[in-house]
Amino acid sequence: MNIGFRSLIAAALAGTALTAFSAFAVDADPKVVGRAAIVQDVVKGRTTLTDERVIKLDDILFAQEQVVTGPKSKALIEFRDGTTLELGPNGALTIDKMVFDPEGGKKDKAVSISRGLFRLVSGAAAPDSSTTIKTPSGTIGIRGSLIAGVVPSDANQPTVFVGGSGNFTVTNGAGTTSFTGGQAVAVSGRNQAPTPPGRVPDVVAGAVVQSISSTLGTTPPSTPPASPGTQQAMNLANTVPATQQQQQQQSTQNNLPTPPATGAVNLPAGTQAAITNNAPSTPQQQQQMANYAAQQQQVNDQAQQRATQNVVQGLSTVMNPTQLANSVNNITAGNPRQGQTAQNASGLSQQQLAQASTQAALPPALQAAVNSGNAQQIQQAVQVLSGGNPQRAAVLAQQVVTRAEQILATNPQAAVNAAAAALQVVANLPVQTTAPSETLQTTVIAARIFVNPTAQRVAPETVANGAASAARIVTNPTVYQASPQAAIQVMANAYGTVSSPGITATNPNAQATVAQVLSQAAQANGLNAANQTNSAQIQQILGQQAVTFAQRPAAVDQQRGATGATGVLDPSETPLRSELNSFQASPT
Repeated sequence: MNIGFRSLIAAALAGTALTAFSAFAVDADPKVVGRAAIVQDVVKGRTTLTDERVIKLDDILFAQEQVVTGPKSKALIEFRDGTTLELGPNGALTIDKMVFDPEGGKKDKAVSISRGLFRLVSGAAAPDSSTTIKTPSGTIGIRGSLIAGVVPSDANQPTVFVGGSGNFTVTNGAGTTSFTGGQAVAVSGRNQAPTPPGRVPDVVAGAVVQSISSTLGTTPPSTPPASPGTQQAMNLANTVPATQQQQQQQSTQNNLPTPPATGAVNLPAGTQAAITNNAPSTPQQQQQMANYAAQQQQVNDQAQQRATQNVVQGLSTVMNPTQLANSVNNITAGNPRQGQTAQNASGLSQQQLAQASTQAALPPALQAAVNSGNAQQIQQAVQVLSGGNPQRAAVLAQQVVTRAEQILATNPQAAVNAAAAALQVVANLPVQTTAPSETLQTTVIAARIFVNPTAQRVAPETVANGAASAARIVTNPTVYQASPQAAIQVMANAYGTVSSPGITATNPNAQATVAQVLSQAAQANGLNAANQTNSAQIQQILGQQAVTFAQRPAAVDQQRGATGATGVLDPSETPLRSELNSFQASPT
């Protein structure tokens, strides 16, 4: 039986033969993207013009498969990362690709919706993640999220997207606009720019939400568990390296035409006129959309928890402990809030996860640059390895600063230089906009390095400049909103760094620089809207002159290889560590 190279090795190393599903043995097929978790009435699928089939409950779905619903039917697709996508009556979509390689930390999902009501809820996360939905009028990039919308069958009606939770960007040939949970965007055609969220009245967003709720339900329905054979097919596909998945899925692109609709898909009555006239929103309508966003955030969190648990439990049947630990660490890096769920589902200890994280190798060129502490080489390596992709650059920067923290005790100069280089990468606005979660996580770790007394002693100027840079980065509202409390802790560590005696002695202007950045952040409307206590927390930081570390037993120092006597100051024991554990990222 051919179960794929990585899966075969996993089974051998784990001392198993995948006996749990031996009666349902299947090949590792990278073209498997998920399954039909719910099917109502007649739903059809095809990957070529001549292989149309009726999709039944639990049927496996494939890359490039077109899914079509009739006038009385609807479907819920469960992708192998646990993401769910619902399609209402008279809908048509094509699954362009679904790459999910948890061990490699990569996810890339693309769906084209030609018409229909839809709702998408994200599943298990990955640090390098991309999800897009293409419609006739524009393409929406989705991050961390729950989103719903209507793609009308009448080209004269605009497509309307309503954000539930997360961050979104709609792009077409005429422009780009971004929005978040509780906001809506309308796109009238590829030659007309998407409307800014403030131009779509809340009455329109509410009407679209009501239409979707009455058709698909107020929240995504519970799905029955997959059959053993279907589950095993998805588990095995998740062990295939991302590059192989991409190659196999791209080789089957068919560009199928959209079949004629058997019934109309329309916007709710009156919504098109309300968009055109920019009808004002009442306070009650605004509150309704705010309540909707809060509710959908809870729905999204619960769905991601279920997806994480199911995915990791599936991986545990086809991976050895090291592979599984790498996958859990990557899922946690993509969404730290689900880290505990992933660990519990894996059955692995914290020590096993930490060991796998330490052993995870950077690309050789980047590894050498980090170990040498050559900031210029680090930035050049990131630029080459990312290929100009800001999402990939952010992931690499996070890996760099993670490695920097690991070598802080043995090579503090190299660690400081590497942390500063990583901050230079995420200081670029396109990186912050595309990957706010990774940007914030990179800044969290860098700030933790800079506040370390050893780092301040060996490189005070680099540390002072890095602390100021970290403070500036987290005041970008997009980055700040990924986790306001993590951003606040970065500010605290940055100000504590430049307030320390060693830094004020060598860089007397550093404290004033960071204080100015924080003072402006305390008055920033965007930050105060995201965190009602933002101003008060920053004022509290500015009233403190240093960061105090908790003391810890000498045994901990010896275990970690730290230098110094009992009670040596260690930023891994600051509140920032606990904050990182509960870090609210925008998962995909």
